[in-house]
Amino acid sequence: MEKLAAKTRETVRIIDKIEGLYQTGLKQAAQLQSAARSNKRLYVRDRNRLLRTRVEMSWLVRSIHFNENEKKRLIEILRHTVERVHALEREIGRLERRLRGTPTIPPRSALGNCARAACNRKTSKS
Repeated sequence: MEKLAAKTRETVRIIDKIEGLYQTGLKQAAQLQSAARSNKRLYVRDRNRLLRTRVEMSWLVRSIHFNENEKKRLIEILRHTVERVHALEREIGRLERRLRGTPTIPPRSALGNCARAACNRKTSKS
C-alpha cells in the first residue's frame, strides 16, 4: 500500500511539473509569435527556448510508466482530440474565407442559368 502511495505521489509531482512547463510553453509561444522575424537572433533564441521546453515536457511524460491498457486509452483520447482540432481548423479556414468574401465556385445550375441569360441577351439584341 505504501509503495502505491509513493508511486501516486511521484506521478502527481511529475504531472504538476508538466503543467508548469505547459504554461511556460504557452507564454513562450506567444512571445515567439510577437517576435519579429527580421530580428533573427531574437527569433531563433525564442524558438529554441520553446523547443527545449517541449523536449523537457516530453521527457517528463515519458518518465511516467503506464500499463498497456492505459497507454491505449490515452492514445485514443489524443487521436480523437487531434481529429477534432483538425476539423475545427478546417472550419475556421472556411469561415475566414467566407468572411473575406472570397468567391466560391458557383454550382453547375447557376452556370447554366448564366449561360442561358447570356444567350438570351445575344439573341434579343439581334
